[in-house]
Amino acid sequence: MDLIRLVFSKKSERDLSVFFTQNCIYKYKVSDDFEILPDGIYHEYMDDEEFTECQRSALLIKNMGDLSMWELGVLETQELSELHVFLERLFSRFHGYVLDAMSDHLWTWEEIENQHKAYGHRFFDRYGWKYLTGPYIDIGIMDSPVRRNGFASYQEEMEFYQCIRLPDEILEDWWDGLRGMDTYIHDLSQPGKALARYGYTLIPPESLELFEDVILTKTDPNFLKEYPDQIEALLILLRKAGREGKYIIHFGV
Repeated sequence: MDLIRLVFSKKSERDLSVFFTQNCIYKYKVSDDFEILPDGIYHEYMDDEEFTECQRSALLIKNMGDLSMWELGVLETQELSELHVFLERLFSRFHGYVLDAMSDHLWTWEEIENQHKAYGHRFFDRYGWKYLTGPYIDIGIMDSPVRRNGFASYQEEMEFYQCIRLPDEILEDWWDGLRGMDTYIHDLSQPGKALARYGYTLIPPESLELFEDVILTKTDPNFLKEYPDQIEALLILLRKAGREGKYIIHFGV
């Protein structure tokens, strides 16, 4: 069973309780101390190494004080269309957000309805997030080759740069081809080659043709089979940056 988290104002708790009772038979209320939940995935210590990013985000949301979070069990055999019908009914009455157990993005109903993508995935993409718990990289596009400050979260920054997320191990396929690619490590004062595996890299427009060629010629067929949407989205992003003379930004693990 997958779990999604529903985040609402505490002022709506009483009405939400009635709504869930009338409309949903597989629900759980998050415990106030985080100590135990029916599925057993939560722990009261937030630095537990077994937490995923999504679980950390959910705990932080619950800890904000004026919000309450509910958990909804979604059976693997259930159709997503059934879930969408339920959420449409829910959000027609209450304003809130959904964490879909696949990422730390806070989804609105408008985003779900309009098939918005976060990290290159639509809401509750069961089959695309095969690498969620492993090391990953994010690659996005920049209007200016200067990294902005002041983002409230890493998630917000990734969305600002329209990032595509891929498993870090894909770089093993690309690395030899990227060794000759001119880049900047962290900022324009530090020219370099290839990508910073544990930092971030700025890739100038003149290097994007090489980057695209490496992706097209060096990517293992297994990755092409497992992540076709993400790789296609990345190629589209590179071509857009090339046409518009923009930089690409790569965030390492």
